[in-house]
Amino acid sequence: MKPFASIQGVAQRLLLLGAAATVLTMLYALGNRWGSLQDAAAWTEAALYYLLPLLAIAVILALCALHPRIDQLFCLLMLVAGYIGLLASEIYLQNFEFDRNAKIVDAARNLGYPLDTRSKAEVVADLRREGKDAVPFIRMISDARLLPIGTVPGATVVTCNEFGPWLVVQADRHGFNNPDAVWDETEPYDAVIVGDSYTFGECDAVTGGFAAILRQQGLRVLNIGIGGNEPLLNLASIVEYASNKRARYVFWMHFAGNDLSGLMQLKAMPLPIRYVEQPDYRQNLAGRSAEIGTALRKLEDEAYPPAPAKRNFSRYITQPKFLLRSLRLYALRSAFGLARNTVEDTDFPLFQRSLERARDTVRTMGAELVIVNIPAVQQIGKSGDDALERETRARVAAAGLRYLDLKPEFQKTPDYRALYAFGSGGGHFTPAGNRLTAEILSSVVQR
Repeated sequence: MKPFASIQGVAQRLLLLGAAATVLTMLYALGNRWGSLQDAAAWTEAALYYLLPLLAIAVILALCALHPRIDQLFCLLMLVAGYIGLLASEIYLQNFEFDRNAKIVDAARNLGYPLDTRSKAEVVADLRREGKDAVPFIRMISDARLLPIGTVPGATVVTCNEFGPWLVVQADRHGFNNPDAVWDETEPYDAVIVGDSYTFGECDAVTGGFAAILRQQGLRVLNIGIGGNEPLLNLASIVEYASNKRARYVFWMHFAGNDLSGLMQLKAMPLPIRYVEQPDYRQNLAGRSAEIGTALRKLEDEAYPPAPAKRNFSRYITQPKFLLRSLRLYALRSAFGLARNTVEDTDFPLFQRSLERARDTVRTMGAELVIVNIPAVQQIGKSGDDALERETRARVAAAGLRYLDLKPEFQKTPDYRALYAFGSGGGHFTPAGNRLTAEILSSVVQR
């Protein structure tokens, strides 16, 4: 019995250690978020997503360790087995996320569009055989000497496919998704629109995006949105390509899903931050299209070989990112809305300064800057705003700007998931999502 008792003692100590570590983690989480717990809603969110789950885990571990009628070894093994089961679910979900093709097949079937099974490289090759100057969508945001904002100017750009057909765009003279003649407009634009891939129009080959829909309605629209933009690059887009234009409105499309995390990734880069810190800074990109095209085509040759390797999940699982995501059960928590950035993880003062800098620039255009919130699909099914949404709204108000949230209108639709290509899994807008967004923006312009 002594060896068994010794094993039980080890199991008990491990359970107690786990309980103590969980309590310390809970206290750390509470202390780290203390500054943002300023109202009942913030406390409710912290309790629901952080404190109560950790407290429940600590109580279970302590109960297993100290209750006289519980076999500590059996309890420990059951908890380990449970975690392994969760880990298996996590790996399955990560594999599903990784298998983009399966998502596209499902989306095409659900939305009723024919499925183009060609790869991006095959689409580019087919267009080139037709004599077109086709390139894959590409951006360069890491060069310390040149920071292009658009994609390859004047090229036929193959972007993406999320629900059947590939979106192929004839880029304008600066690499954006506009008819080239839009740059020759002499009258003030009804709307200049800046943002990320949602604004560019990815991956909707049916409507071309909400900016294209507004243009079809007879509005004068300049779209300077591009995939990969976040607040610093939104500001750079306005400074470089719109500051010498006249307009009635400038719509800054803020995607709540990743714009703020994108801000945190780019804030350490030398060029983007200069648009905030140096009011007169600019690269004069509008006059450097030939140079930008050369740089991007060179990058395309290096980054996009003729026959790129297919995405391989077995290769992905050898990367450190996979291990860290798996141990944290990131995909599983995301499926239940429990994987969240926090206010403390985000440089909101820098976000506000970006808005203020853009506000001052837009005023010289004779326009009103409106911050338009595009919600992540996971946020639409929840009532009220989370801490990031509340802080975003507060910073917009502090900058003296109007905040237009698309979420309330999205919530009124019979099935808001149909507005996104992958449904509850997100993706870009479907034609229905782009039409509804265009309708909301049009109502502002035409008031």
